[in-house]
Amino acid sequence: ADLEGRYDRVEELDHGAFASVALMRSRETTAKLVVAKQIGLSGLKRKELKQILTEVQVLASLKHAHIVQFYHYHWDCTRLSLILEYAAGGTVARLVQRSVQLEWNLSISDVTLWLSQLASALHYVHGRRVLHRDLSSENVFIDYNGDILLGDFGLSHQLAAVRSTSDLFSRSGG
Repeated sequence: ADLEGRYDRVEELDHGAFASVALMRSRETTAKLVVAKQIGLSGLKRKELKQILTEVQVLASLKHAHIVQFYHYHWDCTRLSLILEYAAGGTVARLVQRSVQLEWNLSISDVTLWLSQLASALHYVHGRRVLHRDLSSENVFIDYNGDILLGDFGLSHQLAAVRSTSDLFSRSGG
């Protein structure tokens, strides 16, 4: 058992220098699969901790059909665990890689739909003055239904209130 006994670990999905991503099964609703992004806190610099806290704040504030849903977090003295929606189809990067390996083409209708879904998610986050800053096929996921989910807001940035686009240019000296 893990995360206060609420979840059972199914398998590790990814592992990096500071974080690991594990597939978890809820004990409350045994059919419910979620992802636990577990971030080690020991040895983090102030800037890195600030990025993690930004990700939590941004994820908690975003509610959109094509953005990975944030459920809750668990914090202990060694790590922060973000409980997120599971995207069963993996990343778009992996899908493209598999299509090349297997020599099959993605359908134009699927790609068009995915681009529309991604544009909708980006329009939503930009409307909330959030910049993703790490938009790549590794951070775009595919859910159970084959729809796109934008995720991994770790490098996102919440913009300060700016009245108009021209204010951005006048403040930057451009």
